[in-house]
Amino acid sequence: MMQKLTTTSWQETVHTMFQGKAPEYVPKDPPLYENFNENRVDYLMFPYQSNRDEAADVLGQQLLEANLLTTTFADADHDQFFKEHMALYMGELLAGASFAQAFVQHLAAVPWVGITDQFGEKITDNPPFTHEHYEDAAGVSGTTHLEVITTYELQGIPAPAFMLPFYERYLIQHEFGHTIDHHAAVFEADLTYPEGIHGFQTMIESLYAQAESRKKFISYYSAEDEAEFWAEATAIYFSPIPLGSFSSGKGNNTDGTTGNFLTPEALAELIELMHPELYEFVEQVYGPSAAFKLRKPNV
Repeated sequence: MMQKLTTTSWQETVHTMFQGKAPEYVPKDPPLYENFNENRVDYLMFPYQSNRDEAADVLGQQLLEANLLTTTFADADHDQFFKEHMALYMGELLAGASFAQAFVQHLAAVPWVGITDQFGEKITDNPPFTHEHYEDAAGVSGTTHLEVITTYELQGIPAPAFMLPFYERYLIQHEFGHTIDHHAAVFEADLTYPEGIHGFQTMIESLYAQAESRKKFISYYSAEDEAEFWAEATAIYFSPIPLGSFSSGKGNNTDGTTGNFLTPEALAELIELMHPELYEFVEQVYGPSAAFKLRKPNV
């Protein structure tokens, strides 16, 4: 589960997310939802292409055809746009995994569903995550459902969180990392483990203990517990730039403080430097890390 940002304005949010210097393609103010430009929003959400895109498209289409993804949007265009993007971002995770096809089939058999909330909605506005515990959540994942927001309130106004570059993708991939964790029985027997380790969960517990003993986590939120440790490793592994957790946590804050900001450690190559055993295991699960390059805007 990821918590929502706690900044108080759109400008402060952008400033916080990019450590005071937002990329040029970030608008100074969010556009009106009624003027939703799909090409512009698509580019703002994630302005990169990668060597996984083709395979991700195929797997994303399989998720859609299996009716595993939905939204609460009444607008048909918005519904299709956000379903397709959730499909693509999940497809990226599975594109290099040997268990991809079996995993999609397994989710269909559960049955499992991924949900994107329409503008202005909170996680708690719709089943199944209606408990007050999820009131401030930006995303939640259980064994049968995954849900993410598209907006959150800043000074009483629903700001378009999906238009913070990388945010919606990172959020979806973080939560889908939890889904991978919940359903690791599909593939864990095919993985290789160190001596004394038996299964996916035991491996994550061991890697988390290593990070604790070394006092070095790949993001603040990855230190929260073993489940968040894996979900953060998943999202970070697929980040094209240093992109830490969008939630606070007890990670590398040696002064005991917490904060909602990016951490310079978060990038696939830097996971390898900071925690090579974790990198090796993440690579074993998802395949080689993606190669990214900026794509030209079509706006």
